[in-house]
Amino acid sequence: MSDKRGKLNPVWLKASVLGSLWASSEIILGSFLHNLRVPFSSILLTGIAIMVLVSINLRWKEKGLIWRAGIICAVMKSVSPSAVIFGPMIAIVAESLLLEIPVRLTRRTYAGFIVGGMLAMSWNLVQKILNMLIYYGFSMVSLYTSMVEYAGRQLGIATPDPWTPVLWLWLLYTLSGALAAVMG
Repeated sequence: MSDKRGKLNPVWLKASVLGSLWASSEIILGSFLHNLRVPFSSILLTGIAIMVLVSINLRWKEKGLIWRAGIICAVMKSVSPSAVIFGPMIAIVAESLLLEIPVRLTRRTYAGFIVGGMLAMSWNLVQKILNMLIYYGFSMVSLYTSMVEYAGRQLGIATPDPWTPVLWLWLLYTLSGALAAVMG
């Protein structure tokens, strides 16, 4: 009989390496970009994470490596010297789960990695919309639709569909996620 005390699970060891690499990107580059208020910085940060996760997951084939790395990255983000950490921590865990699920369901095919990258990147837009609904309530929806109608009148466009700008943004996010997965 062997004594298992003191032995660490190899999946968690690999996840700690991967999660630490992801966290270093989130903490250093993320703090820099968010302090400068660079637009779409979440696309860059999530793209880096997807590339790292996909490329290393092709090498290390352990199941559950991605979500474990997400948890480790989120825990490391919690000790970062940033003023806002709860939102990014939720995003990190959600992105890792959204990348892990299609990869697992498709048994680690390229299509699974691409769909996972698209879902993980799309979470940024979903979380942004949910945060705005939490902050401003459902009156934000009527304000948004009236702003789109006003912009349409000012630009001389027939009453535009209020969902069109959101769909274009979603398309940008999903294509960026697919590109990051392919690059990984």
